[in-house]
Amino acid sequence: MNAQGSYPLRMPSRRGRSRLKTCLNANVISLYGSIGAALLDISLTGAKLQIISKRRVAEGLRPRERVVISWVSFEVMGSVVWTHSDLFGVRFDEFVPPKVLIATRDLSDEVMAQGGRPAVMQDQVRRAVRDWVNGR
Repeated sequence: MNAQGSYPLRMPSRRGRSRLKTCLNANVISLYGSIGAALLDISLTGAKLQIISKRRVAEGLRPRERVVISWVSFEVMGSVVWTHSDLFGVRFDEFVPPKVLIATRDLSDEVMAQGGRPAVMQDQVRRAVRDWVNGR
């Protein structure tokens, strides 16, 4: 409690922010080129993505790599903070406006309501069909 008799408000840490799960496709642009990704979750300060187009560009995604992430009609700049296999996390340079998060949630809900599948599932289905056609 402070001198005015109220409790100070504490801002949550960057990782402590609430995260919105999505099923939207995204495009990730780095110095090495552009790759397709699934936007798995997003918050005011960052996002978790999964690479869905296997290209050499993905090899260039390393911590501290500068990237631009675009999805639907939104775009943010940030830095890769971690990578693990085909997953990676990005910390945004600036907070994503709450209006953008709400619109992203609404679009993701609409995709699922219309029978859409999460981007990762779409890619897994494509790979399975391609492997079946090629006799693997």
